[in-house]
Amino acid sequence: MNISETRKQMVDTANEIAFKRMTTADPKLETVMAAKEVVPGMGSRILLHSGPAEKYDKLPGTTRGALIGAMIYEEWASSEEEADRRLREGYTKIEPCFDHDVVGAMAGVLSPSMPVFVIGDEQGGKTIRAFTTINEGLGKVLRFGFLGPEVYNRLKWIEKVFGPAMNLTIEKTGPIRLKPIIAESIRRGDEVHNRNKASTSAFYVLITPKLLKTSMEKEIIYEVMEFMAGNVHFFLNLSMGAAKVITLSGQGIKNSSIVTTMFTNGCEFGITLSGTGNRLYKAPARMVDAKYFKGFSERDACPHIGDSMIIETAGYGAFALAASPAIIEFIGGTVEYAIEITNKMRKICYGSNPDFLIPILNYSGTPTGIDVLKVCETGIVPMMDAGVAHKEAGKGQIGAGIASAPLACFEEGLRELISRFD
Repeated sequence: MNISETRKQMVDTANEIAFKRMTTADPKLETVMAAKEVVPGMGSRILLHSGPAEKYDKLPGTTRGALIGAMIYEEWASSEEEADRRLREGYTKIEPCFDHDVVGAMAGVLSPSMPVFVIGDEQGGKTIRAFTTINEGLGKVLRFGFLGPEVYNRLKWIEKVFGPAMNLTIEKTGPIRLKPIIAESIRRGDEVHNRNKASTSAFYVLITPKLLKTSMEKEIIYEVMEFMAGNVHFFLNLSMGAAKVITLSGQGIKNSSIVTTMFTNGCEFGITLSGTGNRLYKAPARMVDAKYFKGFSERDACPHIGDSMIIETAGYGAFALAASPAIIEFIGGTVEYAIEITNKMRKICYGSNPDFLIPILNYSGTPTGIDVLKVCETGIVPMMDAGVAHKEAGKGQIGAGIASAPLACFEEGLRELISRFD
């Protein structure tokens, strides 16, 4: 798909605007509230999932399990069988997080009573706001389709204790800037997607004195601190919410070929472009090139799933892999491979983020602003960090690795963009 030099210059001008808006975005954690109180279009009987829209019976086992668990958590069903039947009968709406400016890890399931991080920014006098679920921790968790009292009790504690505690803390001290935490964490060895040890630690250090300034009971403060300290992936969802604000900042620029969304539901992988609004371009989801946990292999795995590749869309995650040699132990490969991925992603991006700097690459910025034109010209597709869920509900995470986006959706997006040129 060749375009003239004049058209390329027009696209480049538009991309410069989108890139600048993305790299100057300053996402802040504003509050923590129940989804039904703050998420646009979140009615009293609706469930959201990650990736493009899909019918319940077509979704992978992980997501169906999480939807069943959300039904029981909301007390819309008293058993797994009843929840499954009601979901098939249309008792509740099932919609993608994407339609509501929400991002969710893995299954990404969100129900009305669940609290969400509310993350926002001001761009040109306009408020941009995104929402993300709260990371439950490791082990038996809803995002991997686990069911049972342990899962529901934790979710209820997050709803009744953690959410209100965080909300009160932020009310007392004001919004928390997330971009400096991400930038410093990249310098400290996180890529802020599969590895969040530095970012979680930095957030913990920042929030602890703020918690202590509140009038909450000592036991509640201790529980909240213990929950965050015991979950090395706690910051992941905040990273996703910040990335969503960053990408929304670059959305809606006429003629821009910059990618503003990447996500997958385990069936289809989808993208959006700045210059074509919320129009989705989809292709079949791919398997993750993963390092599997003992006893598991690709035959047990669900295809790539989740909204978390919004992080790569914003210019970090696997795009900052060179900054995180420690992640190699978790995902497999070599340090040289990590550096190669970051350098390869630079070939398909508009520029480098001046704030997200990689020490081992002489403090060069992370590749930012995936350009669908460059993707199609080079044949190089975006690469993303990814966890791997078992294909059946309730069997959890079975590995982690690197996923590659399908080229077809980028080609479709470019054709559509070209057709809209004046």
